[in-house]
Amino acid sequence: MHTQSSALISKSNTLKPHRGAPLGVLTLQRQGTTILSVSGEIDLLTAPQLTEAVLEALKAESRCLIIDLTGTTFLSSAGMQVLIDAQSAMSPSGHLGIVANGPATAGTMKLIGLDRILTISSTVDAAITTYIHADRDDTESLIA
Repeated sequence: MHTQSSALISKSNTLKPHRGAPLGVLTLQRQGTTILSVSGEIDLLTAPQLTEAVLEALKAESRCLIIDLTGTTFLSSAGMQVLIDAQSAMSPSGHLGIVANGPATAGTMKLIGLDRILTISSTVDAAITTYIHADRDDTESLIA
């Protein structure tokens, strides 16, 4: 008597491929800022989709790009590399803000030290406020 106890086994006794949450990226504009609201899992398969969205956002006229990861359930090293590459691709007068507040995102990035090279905020409003203050500081240093 043969019974199948695993949900991963199909009727033909072959393994079904694991399918994580699909990646969704929504682009918003708010207060002169481009916001990429990311949901789902960022892994080796979905990181190119995020890269494409970042590259498109960098073409916009805004000087600030915020990547909101509050809807992200998994962030792999490939996803973190996209964030580092986005920071490198920003113009010198631009600002990149990362919004992350969960263990799958903020916890992981802080654990490996990305909070030392990326500006990470817990909310979109906090990221926008950080950008506004950074922009004001840049303007004041140009005047002085």
